[in-house]
Amino acid sequence: IIGKDCAVSVINRTQSRSISMAKQFEGVGKVGVILPEQLAEDLNHFDMIINTTPAQVDQIPAFLPQKADLQQTYCYDIGYANTYTPFLDWALQHQAKAVADGLGMLVEQAALSFTLWHQVPVNTAPVLTLLQETQRQ
Repeated sequence: IIGKDCAVSVINRTQSRSISMAKQFEGVGKVGVILPEQLAEDLNHFDMIINTTPAQVDQIPAFLPQKADLQQTYCYDIGYANTYTPFLDWALQHQAKAVADGLGMLVEQAALSFTLWHQVPVNTAPVLTLLQETQRQ
């Protein structure tokens, strides 16, 4: 979660893992560690929420509040599926400014790998468009 008070705020189920992850972001500015039970109901001070929980396809992360105003918050889920993930559904229900899933990241990583291996650049726009059209059918 990226907020105004910190460059990055890390939320994890355990404090030791939160601290370990937070250390990886020390170079970007002030890093905060928040335990799930410390997360306030009011999420408007976060510019972006990035969901990386392994359970993203099955359920909404338990630490997300039932009440939230996300009108100024971008929500991104690294997962992707034929429909919105439960996290993105939650974000849309709470009027997120915009939502996106990890399909674009998957396509860009694949294109970069292909380019590195074959020295052939890939135009990802038509690939992503085709996958998104197929995904929503």
